[in-house]
Amino acid sequence: MLYIEADLNLAEAGLKGKRANKWTYLLIIWHCQQAVEKSLKMYSIENGKELLLTHDLPRLLRYSDLKDEKNYSKFIIELNRYYAKPRYPDAPLRANYPAVSLQIAKDFYSKAKGFCLWIKK
Repeated sequence: MLYIEADLNLAEAGLKGKRANKWTYLLIIWHCQQAVEKSLKMYSIENGKELLLTHDLPRLLRYSDLKDEKNYSKFIIELNRYYAKPRYPDAPLRANYPAVSLQIAKDFYSKAKGFCLWIKK
């Protein structure tokens, strides 16, 4: 749970930055993706499943057998589009991300935080 909170804290700190730009917004959204991914993996493991080694959020959601009462599946699909493999330094430059803005980053943060709190219960 600490890693999930750390990702959300970093996303929130990015939103409060004075000189945020497109790259800041992508990092905020990336931390949101990481928090959601870790939440889904935690839920799956706590419910007796093996760790699924993937970053694919829709696949993790299906694998978890989580009852999506809050209808987070659309959010999960949208958030999944922003994932980049961080081990390759030029990945963000080559990736074809959807548009980003402060408002989009705020929306993803709000939804990711809500999802993580919901799944924690």
